[in-house]
Amino acid sequence: QHEAVAIDEARGAAYLTEDRKEGCLYRFLPDSAAEPHGRGRLQALAIRGAPRFPLGQQLAKHARFEVQWVDVRPEAGEKDELRSEAQAAGAAVVCRGEGIVRTDDGFAFTCTEGGPIQGGQIFHLVPSEQGGTLELLAQSEDDATLNMPDNITITPWGDLLVCEDNRETTHLRLITRQGEVVPFARNAMSRSEFAGVCFSPDGRTVFVNIQEDGLTLAIQGPFEKLSR
Repeated sequence: QHEAVAIDEARGAAYLTEDRKEGCLYRFLPDSAAEPHGRGRLQALAIRGAPRFPLGQQLAKHARFEVQWVDVRPEAGEKDELRSEAQAAGAAVVCRGEGIVRTDDGFAFTCTEGGPIQGGQIFHLVPSEQGGTLELLAQSEDDATLNMPDNITITPWGDLLVCEDNRETTHLRLITRQGEVVPFARNAMSRSEFAGVCFSPDGRTVFVNIQEDGLTLAIQGPFEKLSR
């Protein structure tokens, strides 16, 4: 049931989302960064002092939490019981974790049906070996502004660019460093989701797929006016 992964290259750790309404956010810490697929620990994110905290509820703007990590048995995943064991140990409940991307100091990830109208949330995680911090960057309170964010990437100027996945009208949305949601592009062709968004190495082209139509688009900049 895992959805996406982002890698902490220095530590060799993998951070994984889970596309379930009652999912978790996981990380795998290898014993050796030189052997990222070897032995290690599987852990789930928990909010310090608040076992099984439901992150998908309505949260205050820029809500910030201290986090900790609880160990979970990888074997529990063989019977689709990983999230149940993790939450029994105190892990936070993540409402449909989907896209995740490495940032300068941590990771940003989407929760597609989190928030007060179940229209989505975007979080920023700055992890440490024993804990770290989690901040709400944006949440949907109006589906005309943000409607079910999914895949995510980071822009060359440090903002986030997210793909929407809903059965209505899908957009690419910029999430600025101040948490403002800005429209970037609209799928005027179909109701399919955008997916697989990324920038070219020179930062002048955005590549993105329209999934059900089987198309890959190249959107060309320059995008300097979007930098905030």
